[in-house]
Amino acid sequence: MPCEKKRTPPLLSWDIAQQGYWNLLEHGRRQQDHLVLEQFAQRYGWTSNARELLDAPYQALVLTDSRQIISWVNPGFKEMTGYPGQYALGKSPKFLQGNRTDPRTRQEIRERLSLQKPYAGTIVNYRKNGEAYKCVVKIIPLFNEQDALSHYLALEREVA
Repeated sequence: MPCEKKRTPPLLSWDIAQQGYWNLLEHGRRQQDHLVLEQFAQRYGWTSNARELLDAPYQALVLTDSRQIISWVNPGFKEMTGYPGQYALGKSPKFLQGNRTDPRTRQEIRERLSLQKPYAGTIVNYRKNGEAYKCVVKIIPLFNEQDALSHYLALEREVA
C-alpha cells in the first residue's frame, strides 16, 4: 500500500495579514484617543503631556472632572463594559461597582484621589449584563497651568 501524504490546507493570505490588520486597527484607535486627549489638554491647560499619559496598556479610558463625574470615555469603554459612552457621561465611575467590589479597594481609591495622587491597582467591576470582571486601573490626576486639579484620567484593562 502506497504511503499516503497528508495534505495541508493552503495558507490563506488572511492568515498572514490578520495580525497586521488588528495591530493597525489598534494603532488607529490609540491615535484617536491621543487626539481627543490633546484637545482636552489644550482646552483645560493640562500640564501633563497627553501622549505620555497613554504609555501604559489600556482597553478603556475614562476621563472625569475633578468631582469624579465622567466627561468622556473612549470606544474601548463600551467594548469592555457593555455600557454605551452616552450612558456613562454625567455619572460617577462607581456605577460599575457591585457586591464583589472590595470595600478596601474603594477606600484606597478615595484616599489617593482625595490627596490628588495617582492610584494603580485592581478592582472588580460589573458589565452592563451583570457579569463581574477584574480590571487593572491606573488613575492619574491632571492639573492645569495654575496647578489646580482639573480632571482624572483612568486607564483600564481587563485581566483574568
